[in-house]
Amino acid sequence: MLRKLIKILILLFVFLVAGIYFLDWFTTHRIMRHSLSEPKKKAWSHSGYYNNSEYKANTIESFTNALNNNATGVELDVFYDNDMKKYIVAHDYPYSTQYGKHLFLDSVFATFGNSFKYWLDFKNLKDLNEEDVLDSQLILNNYLKIKRIEKENLLIESTHLENLSHFTEAGFYTSWWILPYKSRYRSILRNYKYKFYYLLGKYSSLSMPYSYYPRVEQEMNKIPVNLWTINDKEVFLKTVKKPQVKIILTDQNWFDN
Repeated sequence: MLRKLIKILILLFVFLVAGIYFLDWFTTHRIMRHSLSEPKKKAWSHSGYYNNSEYKANTIESFTNALNNNATGVELDVFYDNDMKKYIVAHDYPYSTQYGKHLFLDSVFATFGNSFKYWLDFKNLKDLNEEDVLDSQLILNNYLKIKRIEKENLLIESTHLENLSHFTEAGFYTSWWILPYKSRYRSILRNYKYKFYYLLGKYSSLSMPYSYYPRVEQEMNKIPVNLWTINDKEVFLKTVKKPQVKIILTDQNWFDN
């Protein structure tokens, strides 16, 4: 009886090791179905470039300032308002206004076109039901068509993988926003979950605060990573050289990197 139990345990161990090896190998060799057109530079502006200026985040002025300082891309926070059937640029709800008006995403697209690459931090994607997700997807596709924005210039980010995966399946480049576990054991298990969902094609890349990146760098080194927000020059110059890191959000004018 004991020998039989030992054999079963050994067999389970072999299957576990083989499964981990297969997951690592397949993650390395998987060809992404959707990709962001290769950014010229990795440093993107965080909610526009407004550091040491009178401009506010998430405004046409701060985005223009970023463009004038040669930023390749800009991150902006968006909500999909199901009542208005519109995307609103704002960091929080209730939505902020400028000059008494909301800033709509289609206005941003109309102003800048393909001059920018856009990182859309989709704030309320996690709160939408499936029907609303599909509606929001349709509206976004209409924006791109009307404003002639290339889909390859768009990144969509959310913490909600299931809703995000609908955009991945529709041909958008997506980024799953993840946060760390304090427990090392739980982090290891979670890292394999990230690999498994990447293998299934649920998302295109991962995004995370820079402080988390050193914990997953070795174990997740085959998955594209986007980081926020690095304002330390030494850390930035070291991180920007890493092939895995595709985009770094910053509040500094380091847009030539």
